Amino acid sequence: MKAVRYLVVEDEGPAATRFQGLMKSNALFVSQGVAVSGADAIAVIKEKPVDVLFLDIELPDMSGFDVLDQIPEHKRPLIVFVTAYDKYALLAFEYFAIDYLLKPFSNERFRKMITRIEARLSENAPQNSWTGLTEAINKGSLPGTIVVRTGKKHHFISISDIAWVAADGNYCDIHLQNGDVHVHRETISRITDMLPKTDFARIHQSYVIRTSFVKSMNRILFGEIEIVLKDNTHLKVSRTYKSVVRDLVRNMP
Repeated sequence: MKAVRYLVVEDEGPAATRFQGLMKSNALFVSQGVAVSGADAIAVIKEKPVDVLFLDIELPDMSGFDVLDQIPEHKRPLIVFVTAYDKYALLAFEYFAIDYLLKPFSNERFRKMITRIEARLSENAPQNSWTGLTEAINKGSLPGTIVVRTGKKHHFISISDIAWVAADGNYCDIHLQNGDVHVHRETISRITDMLPKTDFARIHQSYVIRTSFVKSMNRILFGEIEIVLKDNTHLKVSRTYKSVVRDLVRNMP
């Protein structure tokens, strides 16, 4: 792979110095300097070849998005947002950023970002690989939202719309209250961690339900319990989670 020319856009000196120091351990990458404002960044990109842009969002003279708006889309470098603010993660999708690095970040997270760039620049890399952004949002950068990838599309699902979730190996079927279903490449344990425990309960190794979406609970053969949801889905409760269901019954209005 040929040398990767990069530009750091960062108005805070210590942050820029640390970033440049970390980049020195990556022989493939060649610095095109540090821009301390949006105007500086635009000037450098017009004068020098830049393959990757490490872009802060809140700059003294304009936002990082304003910088990109002044560069024709077909001439933009690969974009990695490096910012202390998680609230812009959703907007970053619209600019086809390949990663969203939240400050302060660990050295390990930095290395993952470098690996992602190298993969993106390889000949067989898929276009618009937004894994980093998806991870950022699903780890809390956009509260109340889960990002689900279906093919080349990314769906932003509000947690308040989720009715129940069913595991299918390393995938999950996320059932919404309106009847829509989204297939998400994630384990049910990870999905459970994303959902508020005040609203959801795990009733089986394969099922998580919204407690307010329960229509009824029935005892069936051999003391087993079946939960019927408001969409008329019937789900069995595993023995491991019977205590959870007992708590659910006690707390139901």
